[in-house]
Amino acid sequence: MAKFNVTGIQFFDYSNEEDQCAKMQYSANVFINDTFVIQVSGNENEAEKAEFAPSSSCYLTTEDAQEAASDDYDIDEIIEQIEENGFENNFYYLSKNGELF
Repeated sequence: MAKFNVTGIQFFDYSNEEDQCAKMQYSANVFINDTFVIQVSGNENEAEKAEFAPSSSCYLTTEDAQEAASDDYDIDEIIEQIEENGFENNFYYLSKNGELF
């Protein structure tokens, strides 16, 4: 089994500070092993299911490496492994540990 580690996080905060009723909304590009990208998103109440970033719009090293990761690895296995090492798909964790974009 491959070993997966988070090597970087690009955090995007889509919350609307002007709207008092708005929920915190976010997404993040999570870099795995400095090779490929998975994407996570959610709001203050729930996280969406993680997915591989489409190689046509987002990749870390090459489009081929991104496509190979999507073909070769199970996203649920990756998430399980990185969560065992402390990763959390929520606004607070990602905003604290990611680089804001």
